[in-house]
Amino acid sequence: MSLHKVLFLANFTKSSILDQFASVCGKS
Repeated sequence: MSLHKVLFLANFTKSSILDQFASVCGKS
């Protein structure tokens, strides 16, 4: 696995977690 792919996956995971957190906060 290349460093570029690791960075991409880390950024994608971080953004998806933030999106889920934002949607949960928006519902309540």
